[in-house]
Amino acid sequence: MIAQPSSHALRARSSVRAASLVSSAQRRLAPRSSILARSPALATSQNKSVASARPFATTAAAPQAAVSDAIIPAPTPATSRIAAAPAASASRATQGRHRRRSPRPGALTPADKVRQLLKWNWLKPDSDKQQKRLEFLAKLDAQGQANQVNLPDWFKALYEQARSFRSARARLWKPSAELLSSLSGRKVTDADKWIDERIDAQRHSLVEEVRKANERTLTARKAIKKRINELVQANKNLSAKARPAAEREAAATAEAEVKELQVATEEVAKRVAAWDLLEREAKVDVAVQPIWEKMSGQQRSDAQLRARYVCIRKLGWRQGYSSGYPQPTKSIEGGKPDPTAHLPKGLGKPGSEGLEALAELREREETAAWDAWLAMTNPQRVKEEKAAWELRDRSQVYIDDREESKILGAHAPRWFAVPERVGQTVFLPNTVVRLVKNHTPAGQAYDPWKATFRVPLNMHKHALRSYLLSIYGLKTTWARSSVYRSPVTRNMNGKVVSGRGRTWKKVEVGLLEPFLFPEVSPDFKTKELMQSELDYERARVYMKITRANRWRSKKSVDEYEQEIRNAEAKTYDGLAAEEAERANNATPRPGYEKPPPRFIVRTQGLPSAKHGKILKLLADKRAQKEQAVEALMAQYKADNKLDSSKP
Repeated sequence: MIAQPSSHALRARSSVRAASLVSSAQRRLAPRSSILARSPALATSQNKSVASARPFATTAAAPQAAVSDAIIPAPTPATSRIAAAPAASASRATQGRHRRRSPRPGALTPADKVRQLLKWNWLKPDSDKQQKRLEFLAKLDAQGQANQVNLPDWFKALYEQARSFRSARARLWKPSAELLSSLSGRKVTDADKWIDERIDAQRHSLVEEVRKANERTLTARKAIKKRINELVQANKNLSAKARPAAEREAAATAEAEVKELQVATEEVAKRVAAWDLLEREAKVDVAVQPIWEKMSGQQRSDAQLRARYVCIRKLGWRQGYSSGYPQPTKSIEGGKPDPTAHLPKGLGKPGSEGLEALAELREREETAAWDAWLAMTNPQRVKEEKAAWELRDRSQVYIDDREESKILGAHAPRWFAVPERVGQTVFLPNTVVRLVKNHTPAGQAYDPWKATFRVPLNMHKHALRSYLLSIYGLKTTWARSSVYRSPVTRNMNGKVVSGRGRTWKKVEVGLLEPFLFPEVSPDFKTKELMQSELDYERARVYMKITRANRWRSKKSVDEYEQEIRNAEAKTYDGLAAEEAERANNATPRPGYEKPPPRFIVRTQGLPSAKHGKILKLLADKRAQKEQAVEALMAQYKADNKLDSSKP
């Protein structure tokens, strides 16, 4: 880390950036100022149009109008001078978005504050007291008398409460589990789970309102139908001329009442649909608003301070080796300071030990940054926030400034939980390019100033040259592409047979430096190539002997024998495959061995499927059986001869 206060580094970088902005603005202003000087009418019209334009420097420095004046990034003196120049303002684009001119809270009139509080929907007509306050403010706003009367003290407290809530929620403040436990009246262990429950309860209440509104409509329809029947019975005594008019009047009255109830029901249903369309953070606003109202002034101040700290840390405040954050040093022997004294042991080591040391270092830096943030005064915090915003990573967006971003029904920018990356996504090429040896005809020397590549068919030679230059830094002098078509094969009927060849493409490029394709060493030929050739021949002979259909026939003879045993046991013995396998693995009794039929025989250790080998094996077995029968017959004759010779 750099042992230097952060303010010096920040001022140095800010001054360099301001000087660059001023110089670039002056270069752009020179030709435009001369044109405006020659044409006064044009200059007047340009100044009128410039009044509504927004300078780029102001938009870059002030990110979508921060909610609180405490962290609004103010432009540097250089950007202020650029913004004051009419020609510079006119020459910079506004990106088609109108600037919202929201004054600071100190410059707001009482009428503006009343209008804002009504727009924020902070007051809920859930009690008589709140209803009276809401009617009072609505009357002041409608009559335009807010600037002529002294607003009550409760209005100032409510306005400050609502404004601080919007400022905290713009920075994604959420109550902790301890705060929820102390204010909600029950023990809360997970704050996010509690917020989800509140969101579900809010939607359930809206659905319940829809159900009650539908019930009221049905009840009113039944009552109106009953009333119409009573009127019809009562109109029987009227004359024939007056009866239709009375019935029409009763029907019109009933229809008007039903329509009124239907409109009320539709309004409630629209509220449910609008709730479902809200974003997640907008629903969280409604869920945590009662907690903010119950918090004390000190608790709200601490919550805002923590939210500001989280946001400035997102901007990279006092993070990394270039942040200029001072670290304690420890003297070693000889009086020299040790710059690595604050680092934990094991930092940089591989494995879990290094990761644990890195996590410990980050925890220490987080604690030191929070202590430094608490030790600052509010003006110092504002300066640090402005400096961190000026030095932020411009490739990321930190604040959501869309029109759909709202807090309590009114537009307000909101910080992203995770900064979003801006810019165009770059996709690296996924094509396969192979470097091959140059084609050298017989009797000619190898050309080292040329390289040959095999490329896909959809890749042309200019793309290959750009590919080699951008990724490998290889400059080429010329390129020539060639496409080798696959031969067209036809059958006896004249139809084209596919799959008999493949079209391929090669590109030859010229080189600025000679390149010789690496030759195969004698050791590689002896070890690798010889072994691969032996494996190939062994596999070829094995496939020829076993009469395998293709190279993928990797099944061993033992597996075939086991399958034959299982099939035989299932067919003849009536056993399942698992039971047959257990029976085959068991040791058979003497005299009951049953050899399985063999379609593949072994000759000299190798399995063979040749008919001659199989017939020879069958002939040998037949001869053995005949010899056994002849031996039994000879034994039988000998026994009979002995029996006949006895007296």
